[in-house]
Amino acid sequence: MIKDSKDVGLFRAVRGHWNVETNNYIRDVTFKEDHLKTKEPILSKVMACCRTLALTFLNKLKLKNRKEKLEEFADNFDMLIKWLADLNFL
Repeated sequence: MIKDSKDVGLFRAVRGHWNVETNNYIRDVTFKEDHLKTKEPILSKVMACCRTLALTFLNKLKLKNRKEKLEEFADNFDMLIKWLADLNFL
């Protein structure tokens, strides 16, 4: 049982930390982010933004396997375009 605001703050900090760790794991498994190195800082930021956008869209599908869906989109570009249009992105 949570007794005071210190406990609530600690709980939120721990949950926040694991949320970040989970997100990092998903980004690495789905996009192999740790293996993609660039020497240009701005390019790194742009690629990170693209990955974040892609994950945001993939999360709307509530998938169990994001990587599988990305591979499906890579094999069928028209499906990707239709899906982005359905999201009102295009």
